[in-house]
Amino acid sequence: MSTLALLAVLPAIVLLVVIYRADNIEKEPFSLMAKVFGLGALTTISAMILEEIGLFILSFFFYTPNALYTFFEMFCVVALAEETGKYFVLKKATWKNKEFNFSFDGIVYSVCASLGFATLENILYVFQGGFSTAVMRAVTAVPGHCIFGIFMGIYYGIAKGCELRGDEKGKKDNLNKALLVPIFLHGFYDFSCSLEYDGMFLIFILLEIFMTVKAIKMVKKMSKEDKPLGPEVQMAAPTIDSIGSIAPVVFPENIQPAVESPANVTPESVTLNTQSAPENVPPVNPNPVFTAESIDPSTNA
Repeated sequence: MSTLALLAVLPAIVLLVVIYRADNIEKEPFSLMAKVFGLGALTTISAMILEEIGLFILSFFFYTPNALYTFFEMFCVVALAEETGKYFVLKKATWKNKEFNFSFDGIVYSVCASLGFATLENILYVFQGGFSTAVMRAVTAVPGHCIFGIFMGIYYGIAKGCELRGDEKGKKDNLNKALLVPIFLHGFYDFSCSLEYDGMFLIFILLEIFMTVKAIKMVKKMSKEDKPLGPEVQMAAPTIDSIGSIAPVVFPENIQPAVESPANVTPESVTLNTQSAPENVPPVNPNPVFTAESIDPSTNA
């Protein structure tokens, strides 16, 4: 019994550690990660209820299961119920939290929600199916939920950055992608492994390989290019001269005497070149300027 329990939770723990270690700049607090993980586990219960309701509705339209029935079941019932639950608790727990301040944070928290769901679901399946089920799901279902969470987190982080920059359209578009892309991947994943037609198992294997390779590449890319979602340093206010126009900022160390060829040297130019720099020069800002425009929101999956 203890061995089965370990096999049921170990895959999620390993994957969560991998994602946590990939968060290079600012580690997320364990308390918030545990909260999102726990809420994600609870969505297993809500998904079971919603799936029963969805299957009941489908029974009015299909007398016997067929390929079309399986399509609606996997995309519109299973994937929709599970990914919507993860997305809901993710947004409720982290969207307004001050710890959600770097682009990679979206992946960390989304994977926490996904693996919380996968852990409780895996426990239920493993205790029913035994050792063989534990091994099979350790290399398919649990990594699959992690991958869905990675794609959700990528768009989720981009959406947060758009909000902080006042880009409401970008925020809305990427929040939609954070939900719809995992639903599509999850639905296609379940659909391809549920049909017993020739060639569908090969499609399932190819999909598994594609999602795994793509997710690994995106995690490495996002980890390497992790950056704040909002500006840390405000832009210095421009100075205004005596006639009301904006004056350019001049730094003393950048003032250089004009260099002219000997043929063009005149008494007037010598006089101009020997003048001292203005005394009333605005102070030099010792801090680099970090603006919201320097954030590139185009990192998509």
